[in-house]
Amino acid sequence: AWYWNGSAEALPADLVGTAAGSASAVVATGSALRTALAWAAPTITDPHSAAALHAVDGVHLLVAARASARLRMAQALAGDDAWAARLGWAGRLLARDRVDVRHAAWTLLTRLGLPTHPLAGSLAGLEHELDLLGTPEYSPVRARARDLTRPLPRRSPAGAP
Repeated sequence: AWYWNGSAEALPADLVGTAAGSASAVVATGSALRTALAWAAPTITDPHSAAALHAVDGVHLLVAARASARLRMAQALAGDDAWAARLGWAGRLLARDRVDVRHAAWTLLTRLGLPTHPLAGSLAGLEHELDLLGTPEYSPVRARARDLTRPLPRRSPAGAP
């Protein structure tokens, strides 16, 4: 459960992201740690939770074994904007690299030279398809097709049209 500023009442699940993203400091252990880091919250956790993500104390977050020490550290961190910003951003990058499956998939596809967007392969052949239809080079149809698809990726897998 997530609690705001020592409240005895747990936050509703739909407010957890808002709380993590707007908090000056977050104490999070276990699976809550992933949420806090993903929202770039300056975070304090326990040694076991930090080790599970290979997080480095003082680099990605702060670590304390006792709950009372974590609360004291959170108060100190909340009072230092520069320190909190450094830890929050480093924790976010850690979450992106180690927890966010989409980032890992994107990195793998990029390194393999494959399209990172599901439409990339089909859009790569757009000009070819318009040629097959006999669409003149300067026709309004080609201009509209190019305008509509300009923001989409054009790369295709090796060997694809």
